Amino acid sequence: MYLNAIAFFVVYHTLAVVCMRRVRTTTLAWSAAAQRIGWVGIVLATALFFAWAETKLYITEDAAANVWYVDLPRMLKWGSVFYAMYFVVSFPNVYRLDEDPEAPPWTVSRAVVEASFVGIVSLLLIDLWAGYLGPIV
Repeated sequence: MYLNAIAFFVVYHTLAVVCMRRVRTTTLAWSAAAQRIGWVGIVLATALFFAWAETKLYITEDAAANVWYVDLPRMLKWGSVFYAMYFVVSFPNVYRLDEDPEAPPWTVSRAVVEASFVGIVSLLLIDLWAGYLGPIV
């Protein structure tokens, strides 16, 4: 499954960047506040969509022998929110990767730092949820 995860993540992040570019270019005439709201909206929408879609579409007859959800509706609702917490951080990060042609290319060390940031902030979001809102029971 590890190699499948790489392929899925490449597709998710590529499509999310396309959507984010579309929103950025179609909102150029908007006020700065409206542009920020549009940006946050597209990041949240793509994050929730891809988290929900992977959860929903992964469970097939072929996978059922190895993977199943005890409560699929609850997993689609809450599991997707938690999974989306990763995408909320990673989609904008990948968007910045080559968006500005004038910016210097990322070095390997910068890519490691950026990837570490995504992991740390994603875990922080989940920890904050668990610490302040408690478990989902």
